[in-house]
Amino acid sequence: MQVTIKEIAAAAGVSPSTVSRALGNKGYVKSETMERIRAAAAALGYRPNALARSLVRRKSNTIGLIIPEIENPFYSEIISGVERVATKRGYSIILVSGYSETGEAEVKTLLERQVDGIIHGGAYTTNTTIFRLKAEGFPVVLLGRRLPGVETDCVIVNDRLAAYQLTNHFIKLGHRRLGYIFGKDESTGSSEKFAGFRQALADAGIELEPQLVEKGNLQFEGGYRAAQKLLALSPRPTALIAGNDFMALGARQYVCEIGLRIPADVALGGFDDILWSSIQGVELTTVAVPRYKMGAMGAELLIKKIEKPGQGEVEQIVLEPKLIIRRSCGYQG
Repeated sequence: MQVTIKEIAAAAGVSPSTVSRALGNKGYVKSETMERIRAAAAALGYRPNALARSLVRRKSNTIGLIIPEIENPFYSEIISGVERVATKRGYSIILVSGYSETGEAEVKTLLERQVDGIIHGGAYTTNTTIFRLKAEGFPVVLLGRRLPGVETDCVIVNDRLAAYQLTNHFIKLGHRRLGYIFGKDESTGSSEKFAGFRQALADAGIELEPQLVEKGNLQFEGGYRAAQKLLALSPRPTALIAGNDFMALGARQYVCEIGLRIPADVALGGFDDILWSSIQGVELTTVAVPRYKMGAMGAELLIKKIEKPGQGEVEQIVLEPKLIIRRSCGYQG
């Protein structure tokens, strides 16, 4: 059974708060009192316990990290970035993967583990729990997506610019009939990318045809089904642009199954530059997102909010995307 602070205090003849300061190295304690406390702790068999220390200090030195889709390789580098910085700064990570409409389930799990703050790697607009945490002053940092209506610290990418650059590249290659695979309505990132796609078409004098837009829900299977619908059109699009690489790879799977060639019959593009996109034979034209940097900066931002509560304004960091041109778009260099 874990020895308590009160038991050590009684044995040493001091107050529990003095024991807490002595064992936690927080504040001044006379040397002779310190020795008495240590002797009492040793006699009682006291062993430091991370959770017990966190309860006394009301701080657990843990960070909660929420990832909506763990199967999507996009998140692996984000996790690495968060973990590297957290470990360096003396924090551990509790990872929760899942998606509930309000975000309540994921946050409840982390709060029960007494995390000091939460990084959300993909909050949707239906996530009302973030609003509540923000209102209560609990440290929260968003990665990849903003939430409308709440000023929250975040690290995001300029998704609108990314989509504009990618779409404009395909237009310059001669494509005028482009199919677009949209992500999720609840994702501000999906909306921003689609806005960039629309703007690039408008600037090139190309009318957006509603039948050339299909939803893929940010999933491999969604990209597959969207490509199935888009390539059944007559005339079919000469190029498909997907709102993330995961959907683009699903679209690629369908293209290959029906015997079409990439890029000769249909060009293909995506977003994120996940590892699979660069594999020989896939060679997907995409937009690179600095995911490790995003995770690392998000962790630094959260730890600053944890250790200096109430100090500083809301910080919203916007990282720039980078167009990665590979074989799937048909560019010959």
